[in-house]
Amino acid sequence: MKKIVVVDTAASYGGAMTVLKDFHEAVKKSDKSVEWHFLLSGPYLEETENIRIHVIPNVKSYPQRIYFDLHRGKKIIEEIDPDLVFCMQNTLVRGLKIPQVLYVQQSIPFQETYNFSFLKKPELKIAVIQNFLGALIKNSVKHADKVIVQTKWMNRAVIDQCHISPDMISQVYPTTKDIVNRTDYVTTNRFFYPTSIEVYKNIPLIEQACERLDEDGIEYSCQITVNSTGKARGINYSGHITLDEVYKNYEDACLVFPSFVEALGYPLLEARSVGSIILASDCNFSHELLDGYENVYFFDPFNADSLYQLMKKVALGEIKRKEITSVSPVGKDTWNEVIRILKENLK
Repeated sequence: MKKIVVVDTAASYGGAMTVLKDFHEAVKKSDKSVEWHFLLSGPYLEETENIRIHVIPNVKSYPQRIYFDLHRGKKIIEEIDPDLVFCMQNTLVRGLKIPQVLYVQQSIPFQETYNFSFLKKPELKIAVIQNFLGALIKNSVKHADKVIVQTKWMNRAVIDQCHISPDMISQVYPTTKDIVNRTDYVTTNRFFYPTSIEVYKNIPLIEQACERLDEDGIEYSCQITVNSTGKARGINYSGHITLDEVYKNYEDACLVFPSFVEALGYPLLEARSVGSIILASDCNFSHELLDGYENVYFFDPFNADSLYQLMKKVALGEIKRKEITSVSPVGKDTWNEVIRILKENLK
């Protein structure tokens, strides 16, 4: 039986964990012709007849991950003796003489919207990712046997910036969940932003727009899923919520998405599947997922007034939900295509 090692020690929460779990579910449903070995930082997945989980200690921080890629990983993987390695955390494991397929999820080194500064404390971590980790990612792309990315804009950016042949890269959207409910609401004064605290998620832009709504005396509410405080009276900083709660919010609220750096942008796809009104940053990733969708309105992610004007129209009922006729660009069960690519590259 052929063996494939899946390396994803970086995934522990958020979008990376969603991707990992979805891929694991697809592997469970695939044929049993391959023995899969997942190298993870914790016992996040279940084992089956042909799936083995290996928990690797001390790999969660960036320095630990880099050390794993450069030194520790080679020995651990060689002891498993696989026929292929699937690296899901943007970088290759060095020193292996085994074919490696690289899954690139990190968009920060490839985006050209914003240059993060080492001199600004809130941006320091992202500047390191953009420059130092970015150099490692781009070097891994050049040495991979095959590269997989999620979106068309990333496909173009990786080819252009890493100077690789288009034959070496495949673009495969992650599988999205089936539509929960097509909501019947036509107007709302509720806004919702499921997010995290990274600087590029651009939470201050919503706060500034909401302060303007307060000044106008407009009734509204806005839920943001981080633990924080702010001046705008209508904002509820709820902290982390479950996926079921996220989808419930999509049904009767307007998604506001000011993030200006994303490889994909899961909330955009999730809200589209429900039929929500979406206010989205005017960026390449959002246009790729939402162009042609009847309920999307784009704004400048660096201009609070641009967002405020749209939120005001939604809250006052001037923007109403329209009937959906367009089809999402993302299909179902797309992880099967990733599995097909992996099997195709088995030695």
